[in-house]
Amino acid sequence: MAEEFKPGDVVQLKSGGPKMTVQSAGESAMTGIPFAYCSWFDKAGNRKTEEFAPASLVKVGDDGGKGSDPEPVKPEYF
Repeated sequence: MAEEFKPGDVVQLKSGGPKMTVQSAGESAMTGIPFAYCSWFDKAGNRKTEEFAPASLVKVGDDGGKGSDPEPVKPEYF
């Protein structure tokens, strides 16, 4: 089962990438598919936003960028 997220959670794609803040999370009213709407800043300082499947995200610590990045997730093969 996918992890549940709430506004303010700091997340990252399981495959890596920037730390993002969850703005909202829930299920689509039309399709019932879960989503997490996230925002982050790119390297140029531009704010970006996108909707992600919760199964593609993992919570990470919010240390203001002072600590280390989370351990990379090793792929699982069936």
